[in-house]
Amino acid sequence: MPDDGADDLAAVQAAFNALAASAEPTRLLFEKGTYVLNAPASADGDSRWLTRLESVTNAVIDFAGARFIIRDPASGFIHLDRCRNIILRDGTFEYDPQPHTAGVIEAVDPREGTLDLRIPGRFPCPDRPWFESASARWGYRLDPEIPGRVMHGAVNVHRYKEVRRIGTRRFRVTIQPGRPEYWAGFKVGDRFTMLARTHAEFLFAQYCRQITAMDLTTYHTPAGHYISVRTDALNVIRCRSPIMPGFWKGGNADAVHVQSSRIGPWVEGCLFEGISDDALVVYARPFSITEQISPTRLRIARLTNRGEAALPREGEIRRDDILDFLNPNTGVVTATAAVREFLPEEQIIRLDAPVTNMLVGAGKDRTQIWNRSMARGCVLIDNTIVNSRRYGIYVKASDVLIAGNRIGGTSSCAMSFHNEPGAPNGPFCHNVVIRDNEIVHCGFDHGFLKHPRSGAIRVMARRLDYSPAQRGAPHSGFRILNNRFRDLLRPPLCLSNVRDVRLSGNTLDGEGFTRTTGP
Repeated sequence: MPDDGADDLAAVQAAFNALAASAEPTRLLFEKGTYVLNAPASADGDSRWLTRLESVTNAVIDFAGARFIIRDPASGFIHLDRCRNIILRDGTFEYDPQPHTAGVIEAVDPREGTLDLRIPGRFPCPDRPWFESASARWGYRLDPEIPGRVMHGAVNVHRYKEVRRIGTRRFRVTIQPGRPEYWAGFKVGDRFTMLARTHAEFLFAQYCRQITAMDLTTYHTPAGHYISVRTDALNVIRCRSPIMPGFWKGGNADAVHVQSSRIGPWVEGCLFEGISDDALVVYARPFSITEQISPTRLRIARLTNRGEAALPREGEIRRDDILDFLNPNTGVVTATAAVREFLPEEQIIRLDAPVTNMLVGAGKDRTQIWNRSMARGCVLIDNTIVNSRRYGIYVKASDVLIAGNRIGGTSSCAMSFHNEPGAPNGPFCHNVVIRDNEIVHCGFDHGFLKHPRSGAIRVMARRLDYSPAQRGAPHSGFRILNNRFRDLLRPPLCLSNVRDVRLSGNTLDGEGFTRTTGP
């Protein structure tokens, strides 16, 4: 029952359970009003999300303009598992209390590695339990005038270790030691935000297909907003993630984050403001060679972000997939071959051409196999991304359309196209159209300004240690057309390790240009 101030979580999950029990295409319609969602007293299985849908097909969840207040700042809203053709639409979701705080610096002691912060009354105090239990505890300085924007020239991440109350809404925060330059520019009166970031995304979909979020508004998420893993065709349409009035930043992590999809996402007509990480991210994970049986027969495993071997997941390898074999220590693709056969039980692939000189093993420094057939068909159009930390659009994908977006005030590149063997994230990018975008005042944090290859739009290849690849052009087929660049501190384009590039009709502060930077 909305508008009664009582906890509605059990009723919402019961409605979802009834939806899951339906054998017919179903529309679940909420009554308009305000719903309160408290943390459950106990939870079975993964309790990071307040609600769940599993194996549901052909359903519309229509929130009908309802408002949801989530009282647990460490939990996501919904986890979808093996669902198909689901639309979630027309609702507003906010966290109270918030999963981040912010304050004004009253004292700085670089020798002791501490900041003294005064926390305004609207923000939670950083000694609350969800800050202590957060999986990622870090912060950064904020622009004093523009909500969400990283301060000009600031380091964009400071990890905090200890928080001690020293007065009424005053705290001494111990920052993890860093290079002396990390303290440069800190001064009394600066704004500093502290995240209580978790792995509990607002909407998380795994092993799904055709999941659509439409006309949703989200505030203050503890992690990402719309996140998918091994989910094809995630669609985010006319959704808004603005900064709530009176606050200094938005959600704690990526607005849209898509890992290891075959196709998608499609993101259109959205607003993402003051996000504390890259706004739109698309990539896949690689495989490693656990045994080379012959030049054309390999036993493989999925390479995790910890550098460990894991079983290939459903749909990650198929017949006729094109594989690139990357030496992560040099950043060079040493072979390319197609899959002729995949035996999932034995984890064996048979290739159409021999591959030699492979680095066998599961570590990140061993040969990484990147499936070009993953992370394809990405459409990012008519979105507004403003005043967010790091990249606006961060893509490691092929067959990509990026058009009609307005990107302003991101602390690093407006768009970056590069692999990360150390994450490991990839693959390389092919057939990318970037047209009719407006890019304004992007690229001004410490890391961006000191990087030798910085530009509002950047294409590059990286090695395991994040240095530029030794040689080669593994990226291909970029069309950069009719984009408008204004108020930049570095070149509009920094292109390297890429072939088959066409530039046409781009303008910088009203002046046309055709040159690129980089080898």
